[in-house]
Order: sequence, then structure tokens, then C-alpha cells
Amino acid sequence: MTTEKKIFKHNRTITPLSDELKTRYKIQSTGERNKYVRMLLSGLGGQGKTTIIGTASRRVLIDEVETIPNSNVLLLEYDPDGDDTIVSMGAIVDRIQSPSEKDLLEILKACATSKEFEQYDVVAIDAYNKLQDIEVDTVLPVGVAFSAQRKHARIDTEVMEIQDYGRLKKRCRIINDHIGIIKKHVIVTCIMGFKDHPLDMAKPKSDRKQITSLALDGQMAHTLSTQFSLHGIVSKDGSGSNLVVKTSFSQYNSEAKTRFRMEHDCENITFPEILDMIGIEDPTFQKIKWEQDKMGFLPHMVGRNGTS
Repeated sequence: MTTEKKIFKHNRTITPLSDELKTRYKIQSTGERNKYVRMLLSGLGGQGKTTIIGTASRRVLIDEVETIPNSNVLLLEYDPDGDDTIVSMGAIVDRIQSPSEKDLLEILKACATSKEFEQYDVVAIDAYNKLQDIEVDTVLPVGVAFSAQRKHARIDTEVMEIQDYGRLKKRCRIINDHIGIIKKHVIVTCIMGFKDHPLDMAKPKSDRKQITSLALDGQMAHTLSTQFSLHGIVSKDGSGSNLVVKTSFSQYNSEAKTRFRMEHDCENITFPEILDMIGIEDPTFQKIKWEQDKMGFLPHMVGRNGTS
């Protein structure tokens, strides 16, 4: 006995959407959508976060020759210590040092909308918590001014006025929204810090356990973490020829309340390898291989047979 195959039939005539309408309303099939990675890298200072940004560069010096004429990485640099890392690797990136809030928003908008920024396929911010320091400086004088108007005898410059802290969080949300619309690979680093365990707050300071977290307050950390599809914690073992940079995508971030979405613990990880891990094919990265030696990560040209 054979079963007749059921065929779905429309109860009305379907007219395919015209190309004119698709263009007018910017309708796209998901099959036509380019795939990008939005990556948040956390770690203590000097652990290799900026190194991974360096391995996203396709414009590198190999035998004193630049591989491409223009840089593909735009680095918004709030941590000046990252300069030495990029230079020692032989990577070449275009960088903007410590842009103001207004300039930062204009730059991020240009990365998302301007054809003049099309040469960049990677936009990086190093490091997000350093950006927070700059924003704190911009709101503190307002808090002091409010205190002066109320004629407070004591002004604690380490504690912002509540209304000013609210402004800071609002600014951070605006920055994050600008990051979210960029249709390029995005790498953001954030230095990790130590904080008292919430359950130990009633204990004396010396008796409280320390936990690692993003160097941001809980709400900001959570807001930041939700903008990214991939989170990693970077750490470094050894020194010299024994140096190993590890990136774990399986740890739990106690501050952001977000479990990282991948189960990988990779040694000497590079940006092209991360793209490969998550199934993004980007042939522009296949001509350069970053290899670890006692000098750190250095680029090598890959021949047609796949060898350097």
C-alpha cells in the first residue's frame, strides 16, 4: 500500500516581490546576509587581548614589505600600552587615540554608513573600561558643580552624583547601540578586575573572597555583554619561548551574568582562526598565517600549497 504524498497548495496566487520593492524597502533574504563576528575579549592587563586585535590585520610587514596598501583594521585606542604590542607584531592598523564621546559616536556611525570607511573590515575598541574612565572625567565636574550649588561642605570626587552616574550609563548605552549597527567584524576588549564577592559583603574586608569580573559595574557589564555574539577570556602562560596565549570561550562571567556561547579553550588563538571556528569564511585572511615564537606572534605568507 502506497501513501499518497501531500502537497501544500497556496489558497491564493502568490506574486513574487519585485526587485523595485525590494530595493525601496531594503528587503534582504537571510541567505544574502554577510556574516560578521562581534567579539568581546576580557582578561587581566597584559594577557594578550590586543594581540588578537593585531592578528586581525591583513596589512603587515613581511621582509619589510607591506602586504596590502591600505589598513583593514580601525583601532579606537583608549589604552596607549597597546601600541607596543601592535608594532612589535609587525601589524599595521589605522588608529585614533582616545576620541571624545562626540567624536567616537561620529566615527562609529561612519563605520556603519560611510563608503569612505569601506576599506575597514574590522573595527576594534581597546579597551572599553579605559573609555569609561574618560566618560567619568566628563561628568564629574557636573557633580561637583551641583554639590557647590547646594553648598555641601564635603565633596567626594571619587563618588559621582547619582544623576551624573545615570547620564554615564545612558551614554554607554548610546555607544553600544552605535557599535551594534556596524556591519563589520567588531572586537572590543575590556580589562578584568577583582571585586569583593557579593555574599561576603558583611564580612571584614580582609575576609572577603575576590572574584574576577569586567572592570565595569554590573549594569554596564551586562549591557555591554548583550551586544556581542562571542565572548572570550584571554590569559597568558609562561614567558619567552614558552609563551602561550589561551582564549577560553566557555567560562562564566560573574559580572555580566552571561555564559559564553562556545565550548573552546584554544592555545595561541588568532583572529582568522576564531572566524574559522565559528564558521565564517573570509578568504582575505588566508594569505597570512600568524605563528607564535619567542618574539611573540609574527606574520608569515602562506604559499599556494598552504605552507608558509
